Amino acid sequence: MNEVPEWKIPKWPFLLANALLVAAAAAVIYKARHPISHAEIYISTGCVALGALLGCLPFILDYRATGKLIDVNAVTTVAEQLHDLKTYSAQISTATDQWARVQEATKGNTDKTVAAAKEIAERMTEEIREFNEFQVKLNDTEKGALRLEVEKLRRTEGEWLQVVVRILDHVFALHTAAARSGQPELA
Repeated sequence: MNEVPEWKIPKWPFLLANALLVAAAAAVIYKARHPISHAEIYISTGCVALGALLGCLPFILDYRATGKLIDVNAVTTVAEQLHDLKTYSAQISTATDQWARVQEATKGNTDKTVAAAKEIAERMTEEIREFNEFQVKLNDTEKGALRLEVEKLRRTEGEWLQVVVRILDHVFALHTAAARSGQPELA
């Protein structure tokens, strides 16, 4: 890959914003009268959710930038190979012209020239076929890698959501138990 560190996004502003939002949510909960009102719950939940989003954002942007870099490198490689193919085509054309001149000079051996031209054409066809197969394999490989990454991200997102739901269930259970206990200081 070409110069991957230049594509990195600085993460500290996002992580700082994440920490500030989580601290703000903690301050809202700490300063709130107990039992906590719905507005305070919504504010703190919003702060934590926004903080989590800001914490994940630089990694998502890095992933997208790296994907673009991979695409650019693949296109560059294909362009170089196309240039090489044009060079080979020009060499083959030059060789064919030389064969035609030799035939004119010798005024014979047309069967040999025709056979050589057919062989050159077959080689060109074979090279083009191999190049097309290479392009198909390259595209399939890239698509497979991208599908795998998307699947990993979706799986991670599902696991993260399950953890958050479990934490919120525990918090709700603790709050409900404290409210049922009849002890205001515990609630």
